[in-house]
Amino acid sequence: MKPGRIADILAAIATLHSGDRERARDQLGAIWGHVELDDRFHRCVVAHYMADAQTDPVEELRWDQIALAAAIGASPAEFDDRFPGVTLASFLPSLHLALAADYERLGELTLARMHAAEAADAARVLPEGDLTRAAIDALGRRLR
Repeated sequence: MKPGRIADILAAIATLHSGDRERARDQLGAIWGHVELDDRFHRCVVAHYMADAQTDPVEELRWDQIALAAAIGASPAEFDDRFPGVTLASFLPSLHLALAADYERLGELTLARMHAAEAADAARVLPEGDLTRAAIDALGRRLR
């Protein structure tokens, strides 16, 4: 992965957050084409946001699965201090939350509950009041 890719990823995320999913998918797809198989950090981050850029829930699930698999295969050193405010431990709750929400949308409630529980467990590292933690709590209540 080239050194300027973090800036490219941040730009694609900004595009996604502006609401332009199609353009964000194009940007993230171009970045994805340069991510090496053993670059678990970039695979995880790009796949996580690529999932958010999808309109098809099955594709969103697929990208979220890729993101979690990359994270699970990574060491903390591969993540920490490479992206503003992101560590492996702080990113795992969001990855499990995304999968839980995907499975809920697809009606796979057993898998949704499993990932919601994983998200809640992983969220112990997040500070009180964290938005991801609040989303995990809300999803957990919905799935009960």
